[in-house]
Amino acid sequence: MASMDSSDVRIALIGYGLAGSVFHAPLISTTPGMQLAAIVTGNADRVDLARRMHPGT
Repeated sequence: MASMDSSDVRIALIGYGLAGSVFHAPLISTTPGMQLAAIVTGNADRVDLARRMHPGT
């Protein structure tokens, strides 16, 4: 996870399927000026995966 600055844009990711897990979340979490603040999904398996891959969101 990139370090957070008070001017970072906090982003919530809605959905954690293929695109969310392999493209959107990694891109957001490694882009300077962005912070992956939350991941929302209704799939319990993906909730667990998101917690492991992006702790603190």
